[in-house]
Amino acid sequence: MNLIYNYEKAYLEVKGMPCTWRLYLKPKPYAHSKSPGGDWKPDSPEFRIIPETPDESDLSMTLFRADIPENFAATIAPFPTHQWMLLRMFYEGPACLELALSNPVLAFCVANNAEFRTDPENRVSALGKLCLRKQKDLLDWLRFPASPAMLRMFQKILPGAADPSTLRMLRLALKTTVFAKTLGHMKQINAGVLSLIANRNFSGVIMPRLLLEVSERQEERTESPLSNLLFETLVMQKALQDGLTGSRLVFESAARVQAVHDELLPQYNAQLAAPEGRPRRRRRVRREHVARRVGRRTDVVGLDPWYPPIPGTSAIMPITSPVDLYREGKHMHNCVATYKSTIQDGRMYIYRILEPERATLAIRPYTDGKWCISQLKGVCNQKVSQATKRMVKEWLTQHNLDLPEQAGTGIPGVTPAL
Repeated sequence: MNLIYNYEKAYLEVKGMPCTWRLYLKPKPYAHSKSPGGDWKPDSPEFRIIPETPDESDLSMTLFRADIPENFAATIAPFPTHQWMLLRMFYEGPACLELALSNPVLAFCVANNAEFRTDPENRVSALGKLCLRKQKDLLDWLRFPASPAMLRMFQKILPGAADPSTLRMLRLALKTTVFAKTLGHMKQINAGVLSLIANRNFSGVIMPRLLLEVSERQEERTESPLSNLLFETLVMQKALQDGLTGSRLVFESAARVQAVHDELLPQYNAQLAAPEGRPRRRRRVRREHVARRVGRRTDVVGLDPWYPPIPGTSAIMPITSPVDLYREGKHMHNCVATYKSTIQDGRMYIYRILEPERATLAIRPYTDGKWCISQLKGVCNQKVSQATKRMVKEWLTQHNLDLPEQAGTGIPGVTPAL
């Protein structure tokens, strides 16, 4: 996104997808947005306002952040999404900040209560009084179990792992999960733990020991790589069984997930490499339809989900068919083919990286409609170099800035990671 700070009127203008926002801090925070051809109207942006690590070279963000009390900025910075409403709530009284310092994720949910309640409190002025209530009462108001155990669990959730979509899935999973005691034994609850518990496809296949191990892994703080690996493993197992009945896999350690994944991968790719026959002819796509698409709008009749949302380069080449996807997985010794349905649903797109090293890139649409990196892996899912990461980020940033001129409306809501 492109940031411009207006010195005269003291607002931050954010040009991105699917519209432009203006964020004001005085006398209290408020925001307006404008879609192409529309008028300015009140809005509450969901994208990240304050980065966790300040970029001093970004003058516009530096000037904007300088107008925010440092304790406010430091408290909201770790949250990956929906920071704006939390910032607005802090200006409604000291009780709001006190709640956030005591229980950050609970305060985050109160500020964004529209994500959790069918009858939300839309008046920001009322949030100051809400924050004076007992924390157990706030849990009940948000439709979470109002128990001391739940309150302690909330205090363990890392802000960097919290977003409304994941927390809603957690609330649903807590009604049936058998891991309540396991959560109580954890020192912290990170993104990896939340992803494993909230995914109903993992019910019955993960053991408490696996969750405890994931809770201590540094790489699982804000991302969920093991959850991705487990998802791929289960997809491969299902495809290889081909409808046959058999004992279901159970995983008690990350090493076990990796071992089963590595065992199934060559069999899965061999199955995909079986006589393919003639590839099915893909339908033709009208260029004007493609030009209007943002965020993989597959609900528009006539769109090809395999048409790249961002044009490739000589070093970053889009994968434009299921056959190409299967070949990429076989060549790179990975499970990228397991995401075929995710691509066809418009929730992901895959590119092959040729330089400065061979790699596979998965991108996904984020809350504000722009595309972000979901996974970037080398052969056999190895880590890529900093040069490759930098090249991909520069390519993605440039085309995200160009997208508003090419398209109209993005997908609402948060798209889960791989």
